[in-house]
Amino acid sequence: MKKLLSLLFLINGTILFAQKNYPYEPSEGNNSLNAYWYAVPTDSVEWQKVNRTTYFCSIVHAYGKVPEGDFTVKVKAYEKGDKFFDKNFDIKDGKSTDPNVKYLAANGYFRIESPTETGTRRADVIELGLESAKGTFSKSIPCTYHTISGHFTDFDGKPFKGFIRVSSDDFPDFTGVWSDDNGKYSITLPARDYNTFYADDHTYGISTLEYWGWRMIVDRDETLDIRIGNGEVYNLHAWSSNGGHNTYFLYFRPMVLPKALLPEEDYTSKQMIAGQIYEKLDIAPTLEEKDITVKLNGEKLSIISLQPVYETGKDSNTEHFCMPAYLVQVERPQWATGKKLTFEVSYDTFITVKGEKIRVNSMAHCQLYANISGLSEY
Repeated sequence: MKKLLSLLFLINGTILFAQKNYPYEPSEGNNSLNAYWYAVPTDSVEWQKVNRTTYFCSIVHAYGKVPEGDFTVKVKAYEKGDKFFDKNFDIKDGKSTDPNVKYLAANGYFRIESPTETGTRRADVIELGLESAKGTFSKSIPCTYHTISGHFTDFDGKPFKGFIRVSSDDFPDFTGVWSDDNGKYSITLPARDYNTFYADDHTYGISTLEYWGWRMIVDRDETLDIRIGNGEVYNLHAWSSNGGHNTYFLYFRPMVLPKALLPEEDYTSKQMIAGQIYEKLDIAPTLEEKDITVKLNGEKLSIISLQPVYETGKDSNTEHFCMPAYLVQVERPQWATGKKLTFEVSYDTFITVKGEKIRVNSMAHCQLYANISGLSEY
């Protein structure tokens, strides 16, 4: 299990590094600057599996192009004209001088992430400045927010008290909120794209695995109802096929807790792929079309085909490994053209582990836009 977790982390890190390309197009000077304000009640999660506590709090993200040498980022936040946050962030030798501030530089751009200690006050304007030996840049950034809300339940419809956390770029930078006892939650977020939404409770790895929302686009208030089970729909992505049969393809890698809890030798074997021998880590359920439900903006889609594939990688010792995944082809309704699309993929089935029949289930969302001809745009 320990080896499996390290390999999963390796895969995640590889995928996420490619997603840190802020701001996606080269920018200079003032145009490279941006900032986002997250305001949530201070709270925490006590992870039973690893005996660790994670804290939710209000944070600010500041982005820009990395200048030469040491530099200072100045952040001021205003609410209805009242300045309630004013802080300088000094970056020396490629590191933050404040141990409570996270600094990341990748692909020529930086991200500063800092707790604000301002409660739930929400900035409507952020004044951002960058000072370095090359000069001074500043930018006034109006803030836009939208609310994501809904309910957590299990796969029998029973309310599930849990939390949702959001990560704009990678896993470590998150903030979130708990639901009430009836599973009702609500979180107000800056308008932007998000790498992941994550939902569960403190029983991850004991009785549950987590829900994921992948590549989520917060550009309006939305309702997002979430079911949480003992499986995962990991790395869900969707795209349109326009040169063939006008359909959608969806990729995901399922995992289930009852298999992940087995001794390593019980889920590890050898697999030949294109002439290369891989160590196969199989903690996935075997799925058939009848086990899977695909919805688009709440409407169930017909499954055209379900194809098993493998996701491959290398660990730190350059050992090749693979994990079972699936490619699903579904119909593309005419009404979907030119709209924001929310895909929901879920499975609910049974597996047999050590002679015991066990129910396994999970769900995930991902989002994209379709342009006027139906091509997917993110």
